[in-house]
Amino acid sequence: MPNPSLDPEIIISRLAYRPDFSTMIEITEPPKPPIPILADRVSSLGMLDRFPPEIISILLCMLDMQSLACFAGVSFLGNISVQSQRAYQELVTFAGPALWALGKVGLIGVHSVADLHAALRTEDCAACAQYGAFLFLLNCERCCWQCLYYNPLFRVVTQKDAGEYFGLSEQHVQCLPTLHVIPGQYGLPGNYPPKCRGLVVVSVKAARNLGLMVQGSTQNLAQAMASRCKSPKRRIMGQYLQQVPTVSQSRDLLFLPSQMDIASDEFFGVASIPLPSVSKSGRVENGLCAQEVVAQLETGCRVMFPLE
Repeated sequence: MPNPSLDPEIIISRLAYRPDFSTMIEITEPPKPPIPILADRVSSLGMLDRFPPEIISILLCMLDMQSLACFAGVSFLGNISVQSQRAYQELVTFAGPALWALGKVGLIGVHSVADLHAALRTEDCAACAQYGAFLFLLNCERCCWQCLYYNPLFRVVTQKDAGEYFGLSEQHVQCLPTLHVIPGQYGLPGNYPPKCRGLVVVSVKAARNLGLMVQGSTQNLAQAMASRCKSPKRRIMGQYLQQVPTVSQSRDLLFLPSQMDIASDEFFGVASIPLPSVSKSGRVENGLCAQEVVAQLETGCRVMFPLE
Protein backbone atom coordinates (compact mmCIF):
# COMPACT_ATOMS: atom_id res chain seq x y z
CA MET A 1 0.00 0.00 0.00
CA PRO A 2 1.58 3.31 -1.03
CA ASN A 3 2.45 5.77 1.70
CA PRO A 4 0.32 8.92 1.18
CA SER A 5 2.97 11.03 2.89
CA LEU A 6 5.35 10.28 -0.02
CA ASP A 7 2.99 11.71 -2.60
CA PRO A 8 4.89 14.40 -4.60
CA GLU A 9 2.15 16.99 -4.11
CA ILE A 10 2.18 16.47 -0.32
CA ILE A 11 5.98 16.68 -0.15
CA ILE A 12 5.99 19.89 -2.18
CA SER A 13 3.26 21.42 -0.02
CA ARG A 14 5.32 20.77 3.13
CA LEU A 15 8.71 21.90 1.86
CA ALA A 16 7.73 24.82 -0.37
CA TYR A 17 5.21 27.62 -0.65
CA ARG A 18 4.32 30.61 -2.75
CA PRO A 19 5.46 33.69 -0.83
CA ASP A 20 3.79 37.08 -0.67
CA PHE A 21 6.09 39.45 -2.56
CA SER A 22 4.72 42.59 -0.95
CA THR A 23 7.96 44.53 -1.58
CA MET A 24 7.33 44.59 -5.33
CA ILE A 25 4.53 46.03 -7.39
CA GLU A 26 1.41 44.47 -5.95
CA ILE A 27 -1.92 44.35 -7.78
CA THR A 28 -4.68 42.61 -5.83
CA GLU A 29 -7.61 42.75 -8.24
CA PRO A 30 -6.76 44.41 -11.55
CA PRO A 31 -9.74 45.80 -13.46
CA LYS A 32 -10.95 43.46 -16.17
CA PRO A 33 -11.12 44.77 -19.75
CA PRO A 34 -14.64 45.70 -20.81
CA ILE A 35 -16.48 43.23 -23.00
CA PRO A 36 -18.07 45.26 -25.80
CA ILE A 37 -21.63 44.35 -26.66
CA LEU A 38 -21.91 44.77 -30.41
CA ALA A 39 -24.55 43.44 -32.73
CA ASP A 40 -23.41 41.03 -35.41
CA ARG A 41 -23.26 43.02 -38.61
CA VAL A 42 -21.30 43.51 -41.79
CA SER A 43 -17.95 45.08 -40.99
CA SER A 44 -14.59 45.67 -42.62
CA LEU A 45 -10.91 46.09 -41.76
CA GLY A 46 -10.33 48.30 -44.77
CA MET A 47 -7.16 47.44 -46.68
CA LEU A 48 -6.39 44.67 -44.20
CA ASP A 49 -9.26 42.67 -45.68
CA ARG A 50 -6.88 41.79 -48.51
CA PHE A 51 -4.63 39.78 -46.18
CA PRO A 52 -5.24 36.22 -44.97
CA PRO A 53 -6.02 35.72 -41.25
CA GLU A 54 -2.48 34.44 -40.57
CA ILE A 55 -0.90 37.69 -41.76
CA ILE A 56 -3.41 39.79 -39.81
CA SER A 57 -2.59 37.78 -36.69
CA ILE A 58 1.14 38.48 -37.12
CA LEU A 59 0.50 42.18 -37.65
CA LEU A 60 -1.71 42.45 -34.57
CA CYS A 61 0.91 40.76 -32.39
CA MET A 62 3.43 43.37 -33.51
CA LEU A 63 1.28 46.06 -31.89
CA ASP A 64 1.46 47.04 -28.23
CA MET A 65 -1.56 46.49 -25.99
CA GLN A 66 -2.58 50.15 -26.16
CA SER A 67 -2.54 50.19 -29.97
CA LEU A 68 -4.34 46.84 -30.02
CA ALA A 69 -7.13 48.30 -27.90
CA CYS A 70 -7.45 51.21 -30.33
CA PHE A 71 -7.58 48.81 -33.27
CA ALA A 72 -10.33 46.81 -31.55
CA GLY A 73 -12.43 49.96 -31.31
CA VAL A 74 -12.23 50.78 -35.01
CA SER A 75 -14.88 48.34 -36.17
CA PHE A 76 -16.86 45.28 -35.21
CA LEU A 77 -14.57 43.05 -37.26
CA GLY A 78 -11.53 44.72 -35.71
CA ASN A 79 -12.80 43.86 -32.24
CA ILE A 80 -13.52 40.27 -33.28
CA SER A 81 -10.02 39.97 -34.76
CA VAL A 82 -8.41 41.14 -31.52
CA GLN A 83 -10.60 39.03 -29.24
CA SER A 84 -9.80 35.91 -31.28
CA GLN A 85 -6.04 36.29 -30.90
CA ARG A 86 -4.59 33.57 -28.68
CA ALA A 87 -1.84 35.87 -27.40
CA TYR A 88 -4.37 38.53 -26.40
CA GLN A 89 -6.66 36.00 -24.71
CA GLU A 90 -3.85 34.50 -22.63
CA LEU A 91 -2.40 37.87 -21.63
CA VAL A 92 -5.77 39.15 -20.45
CA THR A 93 -6.54 35.88 -18.65
CA PHE A 94 -3.22 35.18 -16.93
CA ALA A 95 -1.24 38.45 -16.96
CA GLY A 96 -3.89 40.95 -15.89
CA PRO A 97 -1.87 42.40 -12.97
CA ALA A 98 1.20 42.82 -15.16
CA LEU A 99 -0.80 44.59 -17.87
CA TRP A 100 -2.37 46.89 -15.30
CA ALA A 101 1.07 47.65 -13.84
CA LEU A 102 2.45 48.42 -17.31
CA GLY A 103 -0.34 50.94 -17.76
CA LYS A 104 0.24 52.56 -14.37
CA VAL A 105 4.00 52.96 -14.86
CA GLY A 106 3.65 54.30 -18.41
CA LEU A 107 4.98 51.29 -20.35
CA ILE A 108 1.79 49.84 -21.82
CA GLY A 109 2.69 51.29 -25.23
CA VAL A 110 6.33 50.14 -25.21
CA HIS A 111 6.26 46.34 -25.50
CA SER A 112 4.57 44.41 -28.30
CA VAL A 113 1.91 41.78 -27.68
CA ALA A 114 4.33 39.21 -29.12
CA ASP A 115 7.04 40.11 -26.58
CA LEU A 116 4.63 40.07 -23.65
CA HIS A 117 3.16 36.75 -24.75
CA ALA A 118 6.65 35.28 -25.18
CA ALA A 119 7.45 36.26 -21.59
CA LEU A 120 4.22 34.65 -20.40
CA ARG A 121 5.03 31.46 -22.29
CA THR A 122 8.61 31.33 -20.99
CA GLU A 123 9.63 29.78 -17.67
CA ASP A 124 13.36 30.47 -17.40
CA CYS A 125 14.97 33.63 -16.12
CA ALA A 126 16.48 35.65 -18.99
CA ALA A 127 19.89 35.65 -17.27
CA CYS A 128 20.17 32.13 -15.84
CA ALA A 129 18.52 28.71 -15.82
CA GLN A 130 16.41 29.30 -12.71
CA TYR A 131 12.64 29.66 -12.83
CA GLY A 132 11.80 33.30 -13.49
CA ALA A 133 8.86 34.16 -11.28
CA PHE A 134 8.91 37.87 -12.08
CA LEU A 135 8.54 40.19 -15.05
CA PHE A 136 11.00 43.07 -15.22
CA LEU A 137 8.72 45.68 -16.75
CA LEU A 138 11.28 47.90 -18.46
CA ASN A 139 13.01 45.05 -20.32
CA CYS A 140 9.94 42.81 -20.71
CA GLU A 141 12.05 39.90 -19.48
CA ARG A 142 11.51 37.17 -16.95
CA CYS A 143 13.87 37.11 -14.01
CA CYS A 144 14.37 35.11 -10.84
CA TRP A 145 14.70 36.71 -7.41
CA GLN A 146 18.46 36.18 -7.26
CA CYS A 147 19.11 37.86 -10.62
CA LEU A 148 16.73 40.65 -9.68
CA TYR A 149 18.89 41.29 -6.63
CA TYR A 150 22.41 40.48 -7.88
CA ASN A 151 22.39 41.16 -11.62
CA PRO A 152 23.00 44.84 -12.46
CA LEU A 153 21.10 44.47 -15.76
CA PHE A 154 17.89 44.13 -13.73
CA ARG A 155 18.47 47.37 -11.84
CA VAL A 156 17.03 50.80 -12.51
CA VAL A 157 18.55 54.24 -12.05
CA THR A 158 17.34 57.80 -12.26
CA GLN A 159 17.73 59.62 -15.56
CA LYS A 160 20.49 61.79 -14.10
CA ASP A 161 22.46 58.77 -12.90
CA ALA A 162 22.00 57.07 -16.27
CA GLY A 163 23.74 60.00 -17.92
CA GLU A 164 26.67 59.89 -15.50
CA TYR A 165 27.14 56.13 -15.34
CA PHE A 166 26.86 55.52 -19.10
CA GLY A 167 28.22 58.70 -20.68
CA LEU A 168 24.90 59.89 -22.05
CA SER A 169 23.82 63.43 -22.80
CA GLU A 170 20.46 64.72 -21.66
CA GLN A 171 19.18 64.30 -25.21
CA HIS A 172 20.31 60.66 -25.25
CA VAL A 173 18.70 59.94 -21.88
CA GLN A 174 15.38 61.22 -23.19
CA CYS A 175 15.41 58.39 -25.75
CA LEU A 176 15.26 55.73 -23.01
CA PRO A 177 11.90 54.23 -21.97
CA THR A 178 10.92 55.60 -18.57
CA LEU A 179 9.06 54.00 -15.71
CA HIS A 180 6.98 56.17 -13.38
CA VAL A 181 7.22 54.42 -10.02
CA ILE A 182 3.94 53.48 -8.36
CA PRO A 183 4.09 54.88 -4.79
CA GLY A 184 4.48 52.13 -2.20
CA GLN A 185 6.91 50.18 -0.05
CA TYR A 186 9.70 48.41 -1.89
CA GLY A 187 13.07 46.87 -1.13
CA LEU A 188 14.16 44.14 1.24
CA PRO A 189 12.36 43.59 4.57
CA GLY A 190 13.51 46.15 7.09
CA ASN A 191 15.25 48.30 4.49
CA TYR A 192 12.41 50.16 2.84
CA PRO A 193 13.33 53.25 0.81
CA PRO A 194 11.03 56.27 0.56
CA LYS A 195 7.58 55.96 -0.97
CA CYS A 196 9.05 56.95 -4.36
CA ARG A 197 6.21 59.33 -5.23
CA GLY A 198 6.89 61.08 -8.53
CA LEU A 199 10.08 59.11 -9.17
CA VAL A 200 11.05 58.32 -12.78
CA VAL A 201 13.65 55.64 -13.53
CA VAL A 202 15.20 53.92 -16.55
CA SER A 203 16.63 50.47 -17.16
CA VAL A 204 20.34 49.93 -16.55
CA LYS A 205 20.40 47.45 -19.44
CA ALA A 206 18.86 49.92 -21.89
CA ALA A 207 21.11 52.74 -20.68
CA ARG A 208 24.20 50.54 -21.00
CA ASN A 209 23.29 49.47 -24.53
CA LEU A 210 22.69 53.07 -25.57
CA GLY A 211 25.94 54.11 -23.91
CA LEU A 212 27.84 51.52 -25.94
CA MET A 213 26.26 52.84 -29.14
CA VAL A 214 27.20 56.42 -28.27
CA GLN A 215 30.72 55.75 -26.93
CA GLY A 216 31.63 52.97 -29.35
CA SER A 217 33.34 50.52 -26.98
CA THR A 218 33.37 49.30 -23.40
CA GLN A 219 36.69 51.07 -22.84
CA ASN A 220 35.30 54.42 -23.97
CA LEU A 221 32.20 53.77 -21.88
CA ALA A 222 34.33 53.23 -18.77
CA GLN A 223 36.35 56.38 -19.47
CA ALA A 224 33.20 58.46 -19.95
CA MET A 225 31.87 57.23 -16.62
CA ALA A 226 35.16 57.92 -14.82
CA SER A 227 35.25 61.50 -16.12
CA ARG A 228 31.72 62.19 -14.87
CA CYS A 229 31.73 60.31 -11.56
CA LYS A 230 34.11 62.17 -9.27
CA SER A 231 33.73 60.27 -6.00
CA PRO A 232 35.27 56.78 -5.55
CA LYS A 233 31.91 55.47 -4.32
CA ARG A 234 30.13 56.48 -7.52
CA ARG A 235 32.94 55.11 -9.68
CA ILE A 236 32.64 51.74 -7.96
CA MET A 237 28.91 51.76 -8.56
CA GLY A 238 29.44 52.81 -12.18
CA GLN A 239 31.88 49.95 -12.77
CA TYR A 240 29.41 47.52 -11.24
CA LEU A 241 26.51 48.73 -13.38
CA GLN A 242 28.57 48.60 -16.58
CA GLN A 243 29.56 44.96 -16.20
CA VAL A 244 27.63 42.08 -17.78
CA PRO A 245 27.79 39.09 -15.42
CA THR A 246 27.82 35.67 -17.04
CA VAL A 247 26.47 32.68 -15.16
CA SER A 248 26.73 29.10 -16.40
CA GLN A 249 23.47 27.20 -16.33
CA SER A 250 24.82 24.72 -13.79
CA ARG A 251 26.00 27.35 -11.32
CA ASP A 252 23.92 28.62 -8.43
CA LEU A 253 23.87 32.41 -8.19
CA LEU A 254 24.23 32.16 -4.41
CA PHE A 255 27.84 31.07 -4.94
CA LEU A 256 28.79 34.15 -6.94
CA PRO A 257 31.37 36.45 -5.32
CA SER A 258 29.85 38.78 -2.76
CA GLN A 259 29.28 42.45 -3.55
CA MET A 260 29.83 43.89 -0.11
CA ASP A 261 31.40 47.07 -1.54
CA ILE A 262 28.31 47.74 -3.67
CA ALA A 263 25.42 49.65 -2.17
CA SER A 264 22.15 47.72 -1.94
CA ASP A 265 19.60 48.45 -4.63
CA GLU A 266 17.53 51.34 -3.30
CA PHE A 267 14.95 50.79 -6.03
CA PHE A 268 14.60 47.02 -5.61
CA GLY A 269 11.14 45.89 -6.69
CA VAL A 270 9.87 49.13 -8.24
CA ALA A 271 10.07 47.71 -11.79
CA SER A 272 9.14 44.07 -11.20
CA ILE A 273 5.94 42.15 -10.62
CA PRO A 274 5.15 38.44 -10.20
CA LEU A 275 4.12 36.82 -13.48
CA PRO A 276 2.81 33.26 -13.88
CA SER A 277 4.06 31.11 -16.72
CA VAL A 278 1.92 29.10 -19.12
CA SER A 279 3.42 25.84 -20.40
CA LYS A 280 2.89 24.31 -23.84
CA SER A 281 0.22 22.07 -22.33
CA GLY A 282 -1.58 25.11 -20.89
CA ARG A 283 -0.57 24.54 -17.27
CA VAL A 284 -0.24 27.74 -15.26
CA GLU A 285 2.66 27.89 -12.79
CA ASN A 286 3.54 30.62 -10.30
CA GLY A 287 6.76 29.16 -8.92
CA LEU A 288 7.64 27.87 -5.47
CA CYS A 289 10.17 28.81 -2.80
CA ALA A 290 11.83 26.36 -0.45
CA GLN A 291 10.76 26.94 3.16
CA GLU A 292 14.31 26.53 4.51
CA VAL A 293 15.85 28.95 2.01
CA VAL A 294 13.24 31.62 2.76
CA ALA A 295 13.76 31.15 6.50
CA GLN A 296 17.51 31.67 6.11
CA LEU A 297 16.92 34.71 3.89
CA GLU A 298 14.61 36.30 6.45
CA THR A 299 17.15 35.61 9.20
CA GLY A 300 19.90 37.22 7.14
CA CYS A 301 17.74 40.26 6.44
CA ARG A 302 17.07 40.73 10.16
CA VAL A 303 20.81 40.63 10.84
CA MET A 304 21.75 42.97 7.97
CA PHE A 305 18.78 45.32 8.34
CA PRO A 306 17.60 45.25 11.98
CA LEU A 307 14.23 46.84 12.54
CA GLU A 308 14.08 49.90 14.76
